[in-house]
Amino acid sequence: HSFVWGSPERVAKRCKAYIDAGITHLSFWNYGACADPASDKHFLPLMSQVVEKLRGRPLQVWVVNR
Repeated sequence: HSFVWGSPERVAKRCKAYIDAGITHLSFWNYGACADPASDKHFLPLMSQVVEKLRGRPLQVWVVNR
């Protein structure tokens, strides 16, 4: 288990080290939304930036109206 936080650049850099070491799966959780539910609207766009930095293309996200 590991916790990584910060800008998309910082998170991608930290995750890249795990990928280079052989990890095959990453899971991202938005713990900030537990304290501030309004921050949830920023999570997917930020994670998309992280994924784009790691694999060269952004997340394809489909959002269902809540």
